[in-house]
Amino acid sequence: MSTIDPGTSRRVAARLKERGIRFLDAPVSGGVGGAAAGTLAIMVGGDAADLAEARPVLAAMGSNIIHVGAVGAGEVAKLCNNLISGTVAVAVSEAFRIGEAFGVDLQILTSVIAKSSGATWVMEHMHPVPGIVESAASSRQYAAGFMTDLMAKDLGLAVSAAREKRVPVVVAPAAQQLYRMASSHGLGREDFSSVYKFLKPSSDDAPV
Repeated sequence: MSTIDPGTSRRVAARLKERGIRFLDAPVSGGVGGAAAGTLAIMVGGDAADLAEARPVLAAMGSNIIHVGAVGAGEVAKLCNNLISGTVAVAVSEAFRIGEAFGVDLQILTSVIAKSSGATWVMEHMHPVPGIVESAASSRQYAAGFMTDLMAKDLGLAVSAAREKRVPVVVAPAAQQLYRMASSHGLGREDFSSVYKFLKPSSDDAPV
């Protein structure tokens, strides 16, 4: 159920099949809260009959079990999801740092964006600015629902998967590097929305 390279899942499945062992890859989304509540989204790759047999076990952890396709497809779906959430979290953080720098009330800015084309699930549920969304990690000292280190890892996997299929990606590599820098500045074990803290403006005395 770990999020790993899709090719690794396929290779492991092939070796296990030689020994008569069946394999499903089943990464999850929903964070610590979803795990505790048993409401995780589980993205499954593998044979449909194997999933049917494993479904009662998965149902104990997740309320939304989706058969994506063959072995490895679950991993692909998870990486695609995290590519979006990870890059969007960076964009939201940058936008609110700009608004803050110009003295715009960030609660008002949130209301404006929520009614505009920039509205996003990440802003609604995982707002990076403390105090705006009570349930967000930022309002709980960035207690990790999904750590910065894990987001950096998953974006790296997404970039590698894209390279394998010769799909050009631009935003994901930049976001991955930002999370890696945030990690190197001590934010690796905090929620990935803590990238907002890393994006604080430099002082007027700084050269850039």
